[in-house]
Amino acid sequence: MRSLISSGSSFEKSVGYSRAVVDGEWIFVSGTTGFDYDTMTISDDPVTQTRQALKNIETALGQADSSLADVVRVHYIVPRADDWQKITPVLGERFGQIRPAATAIVAGLVDPRMLVEIEVTARRPRDPLETKVSRALPTNAFNPEPGLKRHILANNPELMLVEHHAEEGWAGARHSHPHHQLVYIVSGHLSVDVGGKTFEVRAGDSFVVDGGVEHQARALAPSVMLDVFTPTRKDYLP
Repeated sequence: MRSLISSGSSFEKSVGYSRAVVDGEWIFVSGTTGFDYDTMTISDDPVTQTRQALKNIETALGQADSSLADVVRVHYIVPRADDWQKITPVLGERFGQIRPAATAIVAGLVDPRMLVEIEVTARRPRDPLETKVSRALPTNAFNPEPGLKRHILANNPELMLVEHHAEEGWAGARHSHPHHQLVYIVSGHLSVDVGGKTFEVRAGDSFVVDGGVEHQARALAPSVMLDVFTPTRKDYLP
């Protein structure tokens, strides 16, 4: 779903752009300068402009239920190369722990008062499907192994939908099966090895295991998973 975010600047309507565009998980923030939009004034100091530009970006991201922590890409534009070294400490303060991909460009800006312009792309965390999955397993759930509870939600010869609840520290045996498997993480945090490739998954993530591929999972926190198998897992039936 696409939505537009405005800073309230009169330029947005006259020029034809939005402060940010939200498209699903992605947030695209337009090039943002150091104008204080409340007063439409701008400092003549590049460091002050940089702090104000980042404040403006944070405001836009906040309207999209996001923050600088979700930024994955940044473009910096400065008209004067000498100003770059002046503003990098501010960038380090705000992005030192986030460390998005970044590009710095020396180029002219449309207003000579502008000494820096910053454009960011952010990706919001996906909303987990917690409301669609039972938080307390029904009485017909069973424990196939220590630390793991299983509930078969749907089953027919072609497809099986299974809900798994794993305790922190649960480690499944490394195994393979002929079924194709899609795993969606409803909540929690797991370390997964699929075909010798190890990665971590959290709420909202998903991954696929092809039939015949060895795999293993370990719960780094209490976790809930939805597993879709095709064809059905007859060995899962009680």
